[in-house]
Amino acid sequence: MIVSIIAYSGPIVVGLIIPLLISDKDLHLRTFLLRILILTSIVVLVIGLSVLLAQDSSYSLTVKRYIFLVLFLASWSVLIGGLHFFLSNLNTIKILAQIVMYAVVFFLCGWVFFANPLVEAFVFNPSIRQFFIKATVFGNPFLTMAASFFSHDILRSGELYKQSVIGAYYPYNYANWVILTCIYCIIGVICYFSGYRLRKSRVLI
Repeated sequence: MIVSIIAYSGPIVVGLIIPLLISDKDLHLRTFLLRILILTSIVVLVIGLSVLLAQDSSYSLTVKRYIFLVLFLASWSVLIGGLHFFLSNLNTIKILAQIVMYAVVFFLCGWVFFANPLVEAFVFNPSIRQFFIKATVFGNPFLTMAASFFSHDILRSGELYKQSVIGAYYPYNYANWVILTCIYCIIGVICYFSGYRLRKSRVLI
């Protein structure tokens, strides 16, 4: 149980720490990426050590898979860091930008467990319901990490099976981690450079 908590908490831990590391409004891209890489490497190292100490083969990964896990969490960090950097340069109060980012992290990671009313509301419109389910599952880094790297279908696991009607009653597919990595990176980089342009335009004024 402890190993699963440590292993699956990666996206949440990274998402909560990144806004604190990316709080400088004039942060350069190289520093931005370096901080992200260091943080995600530490988080993955902690996951690896916890699995090693617990000797739980169901969570064991090859070195190659751990490297891929670093890349996935780094892309998630680029998304959160880029959004936070953009908000910080949008004449937003620093603490407000952090609160918004924490809300985004918890929404993307935990929304699937609170989506039951909306999923059941579309019971008479299967196409809309299925689109909502796909969108809910696809963008979730927590679910994608568990499925892609540990081969765990946690929506149908004993711990979470009763928490979400998606896992209990509806078909769904987890996102391909490579595709989601690219999406996270693209959105994060666009947000970063948008924030950088905002800061630069105010300096010129």
